[in-house]
Amino acid sequence: MLFRSLSSMIGKCLVALVVLVTLNAVAAQQGPGACNWRLFLTDDFKNGAHGWSKNAVTSCGGSKILGGYDKFARDEVFKTYLGLPDHTHLRVRTSFYFLDAWDKETGYMKMDDTIVWTKTRAYSANGVNTCGGDANDEIAYPVDVLIPHTRSSLDLTFGANLDENPREESWGVGSILVYLCETCDASGNGC
Repeated sequence: MLFRSLSSMIGKCLVALVVLVTLNAVAAQQGPGACNWRLFLTDDFKNGAHGWSKNAVTSCGGSKILGGYDKFARDEVFKTYLGLPDHTHLRVRTSFYFLDAWDKETGYMKMDDTIVWTKTRAYSANGVNTCGGDANDEIAYPVDVLIPHTRSSLDLTFGANLDENPREESWGVGSILVYLCETCDASGNGC
């Protein structure tokens, strides 16, 4: 059991390290082959959750979120974005909302069926009750993940391993921003 926990922790650290090294290497590029970051899309849920496998949208602290209190618990929700133009890397930014009485459980994000972000949370009586049930533990945790990516589509999945019903512990996802890295050629085209 200890080996499995240690192995899992090492795996998560390696994913974080690879993402950090990739982010730093791509951000440091200049000149031909440099990354020209472009916001490709925003999914803000103001007009619903079109294309998502589950379309529950709630309000939390003045923002519309996918999921939310009493909506998602031990669930996954996914969407496939199509028609991405040529690119070398992809970056996704959002907020993951941990609502109510999480007890050392984990929320995650997958890109193309690979887990690229995880965060484990535990209940704290010092939290703030913004949009959940009676428990004081609503946390909007920032997610910012960059990966090498060249496909013309992106499968984006969010989920959690909660073990109670969504009135006790639930989660949601804030506005999603997808950025693409389009590279410059030797003539500066694409920048």
